[in-house]
Amino acid sequence: MSIDLFTAGSRWMNAQLVAHASREILINDRLRNPTLVIDTVATIGKTEFEEVERDGVLTTHTSRDFIVSADSLVDDDGVAIVPQRGWIITDPHNDHRYEVHAPAGQKPYRRSDTDHQRIRIHTRDLDDE
Repeated sequence: MSIDLFTAGSRWMNAQLVAHASREILINDRLRNPTLVIDTVATIGKTEFEEVERDGVLTTHTSRDFIVSADSLVDDDGVAIVPQRGWIITDPHNDHRYEVHAPAGQKPYRRSDTDHQRIRIHTRDLDDE
Protein backbone atom coordinates (compact mmCIF):
# COMPACT_ATOMS: atom_id res chain seq x y z
CA MET A 1 0.00 0.00 0.00
CA SER A 2 1.48 3.34 -0.99
CA ILE A 3 1.00 6.42 1.16
CA ASP A 4 0.74 10.02 0.12
CA LEU A 5 3.34 12.65 0.95
CA PHE A 6 1.18 14.23 3.66
CA THR A 7 0.76 10.91 5.50
CA ALA A 8 4.47 10.14 5.18
CA GLY A 9 5.29 13.58 6.60
CA SER A 10 2.84 13.12 9.46
CA ARG A 11 4.38 9.77 10.38
CA TRP A 12 7.88 11.27 10.26
CA MET A 13 6.78 14.17 12.50
CA ASN A 14 5.20 11.76 15.00
CA ALA A 15 8.45 9.78 15.14
CA GLN A 16 10.41 12.99 15.77
CA LEU A 17 8.03 14.04 18.57
CA VAL A 18 8.41 10.68 20.28
CA ALA A 19 12.21 10.70 19.90
CA HIS A 20 12.91 14.31 20.86
CA ALA A 21 9.91 15.93 22.59
CA SER A 22 8.30 13.24 24.73
CA ARG A 23 8.62 11.96 28.25
CA GLU A 24 7.45 8.97 30.23
CA ILE A 25 4.01 9.04 31.86
CA LEU A 26 1.86 6.55 33.73
CA ILE A 27 -1.85 6.18 32.95
CA ASN A 28 -4.26 4.54 35.40
CA ASP A 29 -7.94 3.70 34.87
CA ARG A 30 -8.80 4.08 38.53
CA LEU A 31 -12.56 3.71 38.02
CA ARG A 32 -13.03 0.65 35.81
CA ASN A 33 -9.72 -1.21 36.10
CA PRO A 34 -7.62 0.13 39.02
CA THR A 35 -4.89 -2.45 38.50
CA LEU A 36 -4.26 -1.34 34.91
CA VAL A 37 -1.25 0.97 34.65
CA ILE A 38 -0.01 1.95 31.20
CA ASP A 39 3.62 3.05 31.04
CA THR A 40 4.09 5.08 27.86
CA VAL A 41 5.58 8.29 26.49
CA ALA A 42 3.74 11.50 25.68
CA THR A 43 4.33 14.84 24.06
CA ILE A 44 2.93 17.66 26.20
CA GLY A 45 0.48 20.17 24.77
CA LYS A 46 -2.47 22.33 25.74
CA THR A 47 -5.96 23.08 24.49
CA GLU A 48 -8.19 26.01 25.35
CA PHE A 49 -11.92 25.34 25.59
CA GLU A 50 -14.58 28.03 25.69
CA GLU A 51 -17.78 27.27 27.58
CA VAL A 52 -20.86 29.45 28.05
CA GLU A 53 -22.06 29.25 31.65
CA ARG A 54 -25.76 29.22 32.59
CA ASP A 55 -25.65 32.96 33.28
CA GLY A 56 -24.26 33.61 29.79
CA VAL A 57 -20.68 34.29 30.90
CA LEU A 58 -18.03 32.88 28.57
CA THR A 59 -15.41 30.90 30.50
CA THR A 60 -12.10 29.67 29.09
CA HIS A 61 -10.59 26.41 30.36
CA THR A 62 -7.01 25.41 29.60
CA SER A 63 -6.29 21.71 29.43
CA ARG A 64 -2.87 20.12 29.79
CA ASP A 65 -2.76 17.58 27.01
CA PHE A 66 -0.80 14.37 26.73
CA ILE A 67 -0.33 13.22 23.13
CA VAL A 68 0.29 9.47 23.08
CA SER A 69 0.49 6.66 20.56
CA ALA A 70 -2.91 5.02 20.08
CA ASP A 71 -1.10 1.66 20.06
CA SER A 72 0.03 2.21 23.66
CA LEU A 73 -3.55 2.35 24.97
CA VAL A 74 -4.41 -1.30 25.51
CA ASP A 75 -5.96 -3.16 28.43
CA ASP A 76 -4.57 -6.26 30.18
CA ASP A 77 -5.88 -8.45 27.35
CA GLY A 78 -4.24 -6.35 24.63
CA VAL A 79 -7.54 -4.82 23.51
CA ALA A 80 -7.37 -1.21 22.30
CA ILE A 81 -9.05 1.29 24.63
CA VAL A 82 -9.74 5.02 24.45
CA PRO A 83 -9.27 7.56 27.24
CA GLN A 84 -12.15 7.97 29.67
CA ARG A 85 -13.02 10.74 32.12
CA GLY A 86 -11.59 9.91 35.53
CA TRP A 87 -8.39 8.24 34.34
CA ILE A 88 -5.31 9.50 36.19
CA ILE A 89 -2.10 10.42 34.39
CA THR A 90 1.02 10.77 36.51
CA ASP A 91 3.89 12.84 35.11
CA PRO A 92 7.08 11.78 36.95
CA HIS A 93 8.87 14.79 35.41
CA ASN A 94 7.01 17.27 37.64
CA ASP A 95 5.46 14.72 40.05
CA HIS A 96 1.93 15.94 39.26
CA ARG A 97 -1.25 13.95 38.79
CA TYR A 98 -3.74 14.88 36.08
CA GLU A 99 -7.33 13.73 35.68
CA VAL A 100 -8.64 13.01 32.20
CA HIS A 101 -11.31 15.65 31.78
CA ALA A 102 -13.00 17.98 29.32
CA PRO A 103 -15.73 20.61 29.65
CA ALA A 104 -19.36 19.53 29.32
CA GLY A 105 -20.27 18.27 25.89
CA GLN A 106 -16.66 17.66 24.86
CA LYS A 107 -14.80 14.36 24.53
CA PRO A 108 -11.80 13.97 26.85
CA TYR A 109 -9.59 13.16 23.85
CA ARG A 110 -9.27 13.63 20.12
CA ARG A 111 -7.31 11.99 17.34
CA SER A 112 -4.24 14.05 16.65
CA ASP A 113 -3.18 13.12 13.14
CA THR A 114 -4.53 11.96 9.79
CA ASP A 115 -3.63 8.31 10.47
CA HIS A 116 -5.25 8.32 13.92
CA GLN A 117 -1.95 7.00 15.28
CA ARG A 118 -1.74 9.65 18.04
CA ILE A 119 -4.36 10.60 20.61
CA ARG A 120 -4.47 13.96 22.42
CA ILE A 121 -5.78 13.38 25.96
CA HIS A 122 -7.26 16.45 27.71
CA THR A 123 -6.66 16.71 31.47
CA ARG A 124 -6.79 18.99 34.48
CA ASP A 125 -4.04 19.21 37.08
CA LEU A 126 -5.16 17.66 40.36
CA ASP A 127 -2.14 18.99 42.25
CA ASP A 128 -2.80 22.66 41.39
CA GLU A 129 -6.35 22.85 42.72
